[in-house]
Amino acid sequence: MNTRNKGGARPAERGCAWIVTILMTLLLAAAILGSAVLQMMASAGLHLSVAADDSMLDKQFRSICENIDMMAGEYGFSADAVKATISREELKEMNRKSAEWWTRLLTEGEDTTLPRWHNSSIEDVIYAEAEGKELGEKPRTIVTDLTAMIENTVFPVRETLIGFGTKIAKDKADIRGIVQTVRKIPMLCLALGLACAGLIALLLGREPARYLKHYGTAAAAAGLIVLAGCISFLASRPAALLEEASEGLAAEFGTMIGKTGTGTGLAAAALLIAGYACLILYRRKTGKNNKITEQAE
Repeated sequence: MNTRNKGGARPAERGCAWIVTILMTLLLAAAILGSAVLQMMASAGLHLSVAADDSMLDKQFRSICENIDMMAGEYGFSADAVKATISREELKEMNRKSAEWWTRLLTEGEDTTLPRWHNSSIEDVIYAEAEGKELGEKPRTIVTDLTAMIENTVFPVRETLIGFGTKIAKDKADIRGIVQTVRKIPMLCLALGLACAGLIALLLGREPARYLKHYGTAAAAAGLIVLAGCISFLASRPAALLEEASEGLAAEFGTMIGKTGTGTGLAAAALLIAGYACLILYRRKTGKNNKITEQAE
């Protein structure tokens, strides 16, 4: 028995290696989940892709048409005439500008003017109808209400962001500094995870085969944690909760979750595959070593 353990890692070293493995697992999981959260918050590419998503535009256009029908019944103007002035390309451009404004606010702290909806055709239609019949409100009021409805459909919780969020960003918090600091966290977690891998190698330097066992365990466990986190998040149905406040916001959030979740799921799957591959190699390697030892005895 003493012959077998001669030259191998000490029990204290093996124990420390397992502690470091647990830490490595948590750091890898934090790096992936943190990257997903940051991407949802401040990724210009993600927000622009959501803004140009066809299904997103279809939902917005359908919602705007439904609201126009409702407002036409209230104010007495022709719904079809107003609908004809709105195009998908205008909605797409408005989405793009709103996405750029949002990501610029979070990443650079720029409190620029939020994009507004400009469509003179709506104004022309409403004023033309006001000349032929009596409307429920003044033409200017109707145009203002229609514009506000379209803006809030394209960018839900617009007024909340303007009136509250940007004030805090400007007066009480260095948004750019905070975001820049937070964006470093996933990379820091990944760097510390790699440092843990190096520390495991140092602790088990006399038993190189054990590297595979610890690396495989850390990678597979991190993948399972990420998958569990994603499943738990989806099970809480955040989009359904947001839908109670704003159907448009829920639709945008759902589209964003779908795009972010794909990358996060692939990262978790890669960790699981790599982890189990290491564990399989470890079992094969230790199995061969055991056979050689038994033959030698």
